[in-house]
Amino acid sequence: MAILGYSATLHSNTASYMITLCRKILECIREERRRNDAADNSLSDAHNSEEEEELTVHNTTVMKGLIEVIVILWYNISSRLQESKHKKIEQDLQQKFCLAVPEMLKTFEDPEISLAVILLAGHLPSSSVPLLSRSCLSKLKKMTSDTEEAHYGCLLEAKCKWNKLDDLMEQIQEWISSGFRGGKKESSAKKGKDKRKSVTFAEEGNQFGPVLAVRYLTYLITHPVCRAAIMTHHTEGLHQIQELLHQSLVSTTPTSVSGKYNSYISLWITYRTE
Repeated sequence: MAILGYSATLHSNTASYMITLCRKILECIREERRRNDAADNSLSDAHNSEEEEELTVHNTTVMKGLIEVIVILWYNISSRLQESKHKKIEQDLQQKFCLAVPEMLKTFEDPEISLAVILLAGHLPSSSVPLLSRSCLSKLKKMTSDTEEAHYGCLLEAKCKWNKLDDLMEQIQEWISSGFRGGKKESSAKKGKDKRKSVTFAEEGNQFGPVLAVRYLTYLITHPVCRAAIMTHHTEGLHQIQELLHQSLVSTTPTSVSGKYNSYISLWITYRTE
């Protein structure tokens, strides 16, 4: 009993510390807004020099560090929060951060801070961050072969936690099919639509699509949070992708398989043999 009591106290104290850090970040955000509302352009130089001596939203390194600490702590206690005896702690955290995270998303423009905030948003209901949850797929589709893993990994993890992977799984299948068709996308005429009258914003087939498909699949299968989600809710989609890769392996002669297609085949073999 003493151990159980200690565990509950530990998680409660961790949550309280996270909320304290969150409160400090929100104080900085509100103070920045007050300053902007009362700003005098003639005092801008003095304002900037003062910021160097106190904690503000412009202290990028500190803000990033505070948010990352919150993310790490939440990861550490997330599995325990699923237990009925700790549900109240989870509710308190979500109540506070459902208000705070949208404010952070609106305030911080630094890319590194944004990544941390997106990871934090993944712990909340998608309805509390509607703009972010609706734009995830669009952001993922615009990545390139030069995009670092951290920039798409946070979006993939968020979609997994929200159980919103259906559209991405479809996109991955399309990229793989398109890649083996030489980048040619299926004609919209096959669907009985006149391409000239289409109002879609031509994703003119992202040339990096096939490469992104491999990277996203690799991340989804190898990272614990994503792996648990995809193996629980999207095994059918994985089998469909597996079949696509199998068909391509059978129908493509060794001499015509390019380097990026070898990546597909390697991924398929890895997944199949697990």
